[in-house]
Amino acid sequence: MFLSVNLYSRERMSIATIDVDHSLRANEPLRKEMVRAVNRFVYLKQKTSISVDRQKKKLFGTNELNLEQALTVASNLNVKIAIVMKSEKILKNTNNNQNKIENLTIESNEINNIMSNYNITNAILSNDIVLTNETKDLGDLIEYGIGKKTENMDKAGEEKKDEELYDIKYSFKVIDIETEETLKEYDKKTSSEALLAMQEICLYLEFYFSNILLKNIEHQINGINLNLRIERTTLENKTNAIYDSGEIIEGESFTLNFRCNMDGYVYIFAFQNDGSVILMHPNDFNNFINNEYQNKTEGKKNYIIPPENSIFRIRIRPPFGEDSFYAVYTKKEQKWITGLYFKGDGFKICDKIKIAEFTAKLKSTLKFMNNNNWQISKIYLKTISESEN
Repeated sequence: MFLSVNLYSRERMSIATIDVDHSLRANEPLRKEMVRAVNRFVYLKQKTSISVDRQKKKLFGTNELNLEQALTVASNLNVKIAIVMKSEKILKNTNNNQNKIENLTIESNEINNIMSNYNITNAILSNDIVLTNETKDLGDLIEYGIGKKTENMDKAGEEKKDEELYDIKYSFKVIDIETEETLKEYDKKTSSEALLAMQEICLYLEFYFSNILLKNIEHQINGINLNLRIERTTLENKTNAIYDSGEIIEGESFTLNFRCNMDGYVYIFAFQNDGSVILMHPNDFNNFINNEYQNKTEGKKNYIIPPENSIFRIRIRPPFGEDSFYAVYTKKEQKWITGLYFKGDGFKICDKIKIAEFTAKLKSTLKFMNNNNWQISKIYLKTISESEN
């Protein structure tokens, strides 16, 4: 499968889904449903064919690939993300099958006893079955008709189809080709679960690419100084400042601090490693002053999130990974941010299905804004569990 992401008119980020064992071709209903699932996401549209079989044949002459070969295919396609998919047959009703095996073993022993008791060698048992000096194993006896072939036969004596004997389970590994980082992993999912997994992958990739877009927005050289820092409080109750990037441990807390030399409006977005985006400022803790909502920030004034008199604290807990914080200053208020995309009480949250749309609109707004009217500042915070420390 080959998809493209177009979050902005001149930027294209591509995805390839590598079907390593040809399982999608064998499961046409799942294949079609997965295409429909992907196409529901406005920023993850299918570009060309559902498969990359030609690339498989061209590079390796086979449709059966291992993980390393699948990543080679993705790299050859010059894509950003590879979704490596494989299938596995799992025998149904394990207990019943074990009983069948035990029964067949008993049947084999009985046949061997008959042969031993009656000393059957070089004798004709029927018109077309001849036992030689070599004792036949159970499989041979069943094939000749002495036993009943029960393992792959139904009640009518017809051979069962694979789908009756096995459950087909699908596994996915989502990998960033450039960093070689595994972003998501799903193991042994049924067809319906595989479809849900693909929907989750699509949602996450919209978030992932949105985060990349904001990472690539450059700081403006225009006289606007927007300073953003994190004040970390350690488990030993010590404090230290983080400006560009840093680490923080499970159980520790932090505050966001910012200051701008100009009057205007500051919006701080937290891209959390679980795929959610939170509007850290403005918020209901800082911006309700004297029972009135005030969004404008004063130049050369220090702001702390949450404020010093707040009973609310930001504390580190799972899941762990990298969280990204983007502070954006604009000279004029951007009412559409909270009007269209961020909802809720306290810290407002963007609906996951709108994250890519919001990011595209934000970047487009900044692009067509006078460079002297906006600024951006960024911090990347790696959260780790206490056991990893």
